[in-house]
Amino acid sequence: MTVPLPLHPDAALSLALALVASSTAPLVLLDGDLTVVAVSRSFCQAFGIDLASAPGRSIFELGAGEWDVRQLRTLLKATIDGHADIDAYEMDLKRADHETRRLVVGARKLDYADVDGVRVVLTVSDVTEARLSEKRKDDLVPTFSGGMRGRL
Repeated sequence: MTVPLPLHPDAALSLALALVASSTAPLVLLDGDLTVVAVSRSFCQAFGIDLASAPGRSIFELGAGEWDVRQLRTLLKATIDGHADIDAYEMDLKRADHETRRLVVGARKLDYADVDGVRVVLTVSDVTEARLSEKRKDDLVPTFSGGMRGRL
C-alpha cells in the first residue's frame, strides 16, 4: 500500500482556490482571521457582492455588513478553534432594500498541508422559497382537535 505524499502548501492553496473559483454553489474560503481568501462567483451573484473586492476583506464586512451576525461569528470562531463544524446553521440575512432571506450555512475547517495557515470553507444555501412553500403547505392542512375524532 502506498501512502500519498502530502501536498506542498502552495499546491494545497492553489487547489482550494481553484475549487472555490469553479464552484456553482455559493462558497467562501476564509483564513484563520475570517478574512476572505476566495469567493465563488455564485456567492457574489446571489448576495450582491463585488467579486473583485471580496478577497482580503473580513466576511463580516461583505455587502453592507449584513454578514456580521453574532451567532455566525461565534460559530465560525468555534470552527477555526476546532471545537465545532457547522453542518446546517439557519440564519436570516437582512439587507437594506431586499427581502430577508433564510439561509442554511455550513462551515468546515480544512485539513491540508498548510500547517501554518487555517482555512475554513463556508457554504451557503438560500432556502427562503422552500421554507415559504412548507409554510403555505402547513397552512393549508387543517388541524383537527380532539373533538373532531370519531366524526370523520
